[in-house]
Amino acid sequence: MLWAVIGLKALLIVSVLGGAGLALARATLRPPQTHPVSGASAIWPWALLLLIVSLASLILTIWRLGVGFQPLIFEIVLTSPPGYQTAAFILGAVLLLASRYTRLIGALLCCLAFGISGHSPSHADWLRPVISLHVLIAAWWTGGIICLLESQKKDLSEEFAKRVTRFGKQALPAIGLLIAAGLVDGVALVSDWPAFLASPYARILALKLGLVALILALAAYNRQRLTPGIQSGSLSASRRLKMSMRIELVIITGIALTTAVLTTSVSPFVGAGHAH
Repeated sequence: MLWAVIGLKALLIVSVLGGAGLALARATLRPPQTHPVSGASAIWPWALLLLIVSLASLILTIWRLGVGFQPLIFEIVLTSPPGYQTAAFILGAVLLLASRYTRLIGALLCCLAFGISGHSPSHADWLRPVISLHVLIAAWWTGGIICLLESQKKDLSEEFAKRVTRFGKQALPAIGLLIAAGLVDGVALVSDWPAFLASPYARILALKLGLVALILALAAYNRQRLTPGIQSGSLSASRRLKMSMRIELVIITGIALTTAVLTTSVSPFVGAGHAH
């Protein structure tokens, strides 16, 4: 049962990173209107997955209570923080599916939803915008990679080079915010460092941080080595960037899985004063 919960949470994170990320990246990278990424065909699979996973998570939550699917139970669950969060995900998915005019709002709502329920929001209200910002940047990064992979198939080399350069420039401040938000969130959750460092949460978090470091190393390699080659029209650099971005997406999937484990099966609250 626990693995079902973890699996659904991982799928939810992946669907938000893909669907909301594409909408956010489109707003900053501005692909042509005729480009597949700018249409609903690129976003709707992610949004549909988010909708299905959100409903499945709601049903699983009620089923795990072991009291049946009674109207009162639905009301209790839906009026709790996890229920509000699920409602935000569902509404966000609907807005992503509705039209190109509502996708950005849906994307923002999906990212904000992570600040409604979880370890960080339950620990301190001021962490809500921090975790939402962290997810928003991660989603934008993921969406940007997908945009570049799709545009590489359609754009002329000069246009693709411009888009890669634009993404690289925007990624610099985004990386800073991503790291800062992650550090603030992580440090704020720890009250007993020796106990925390010896906990299962810390070990899984170390794995996640290792994957994040690998992503950042690939990003630095792409910017320093491959982007100049792409700007000069090198087909070899373009092929290597394509492979690098695909590896990044695989690593992001791993990060989503470790995040799902961290938020469902282990707790950061260890040591004196915490009974979680």
